[in-house]
Amino acid sequence: MKSKLADWVSKFEQQEGKELPIFVFIDELDRCRPSYAVEMLETIKHIFDVKGIVFVVATDTEQLQHTIKSIYGEGFDAKVYLGRFFNSRYSLKRPVLKDFLSVHSDMTKFESAYLESKNIELLPRTETPEIALANISAVLDAFQVSARTAIQITERITAIIANLPSGKKVDILVLATLFCIYEKDHPLYEEIVSGRFKKTEQGSENKIINISLADFLKRDKSEEHLSAELTYFIEPQSYINQLDNDSFGPKINSYTTGDYFIPLSKFIEDIFCNVYFSKTDMWDAFFDSYDGDKMSELQEAESNLAQHSIELSPEVTLLWIDYIYKKDGYDKLTTESYREFVELSSPLDYMGDN
Repeated sequence: MKSKLADWVSKFEQQEGKELPIFVFIDELDRCRPSYAVEMLETIKHIFDVKGIVFVVATDTEQLQHTIKSIYGEGFDAKVYLGRFFNSRYSLKRPVLKDFLSVHSDMTKFESAYLESKNIELLPRTETPEIALANISAVLDAFQVSARTAIQITERITAIIANLPSGKKVDILVLATLFCIYEKDHPLYEEIVSGRFKKTEQGSENKIINISLADFLKRDKSEEHLSAELTYFIEPQSYINQLDNDSFGPKINSYTTGDYFIPLSKFIEDIFCNVYFSKTDMWDAFFDSYDGDKMSELQEAESNLAQHSIELSPEVTLLWIDYIYKKDGYDKLTTESYREFVELSSPLDYMGDN
């Protein structure tokens, strides 16, 4: 058989415009039945080991080694065994998710024109679909989900957007964070959505101290991921026109339309965790309590913006998000709504507009 193969390869090369080698690509061998995967490798080695034919096997090598051990036993040196089959190896780096997802996602669902045509709203608002995907990617990167899972999560978010009824809205970064927790640590997800989250650890002097959800979520994230900036496109003038200038204050006129930024760490602590474990006021750290007549939450958000420095900063971005949450009704989205989004959504819900 090898002789016949060599003869065929020789004749192939004689054809005009043809060059050797012939490449044969085999993908996801580690996902096959263990006995089949081993037989495939041995067939490649012993039958198709012919000059002019090159096999490229794309696989999770660690998983493939487990597959081999399931056949030959745990004490078997699967790494040495695989070395007999491959002349060279190359490990693919983790893809840059924002670029990766731009190829594998339906970005039209994040376009302003599409959202306006459906009369639905997303937070964060972004100028382009690429920025929306970059925001989602920052969350997915921080939770270190696989490329395959990143595609699945993005597809499910797309399905949610495509099926939102007219007049509805959703914070897609809260969704992305929940999806990541759902995929990476399902028991933790159940604790969060049911309001039963409680973690403790031993502190100094052997005291048991409570761990906040924000600290728990951030503790296994790298500083690089936690400092990644999320982008919100905010148009202050569109809100100013709806407001009583006397109540809002003159300083608001100095806020400019454009991109406002917040690090992922602050999003987790002051936005995501606030959805599930509301504080009295997310921004009490920045302002003294109001001493006059009691204001509504929306009036407080307006007052805080009017009092704060207008320089772009994460604090200013948080103030605007707080205001938009209260003004546009994002704070009315219940934890049960988010749970239904996560657990009931499926890529099958969206099969294209046609």
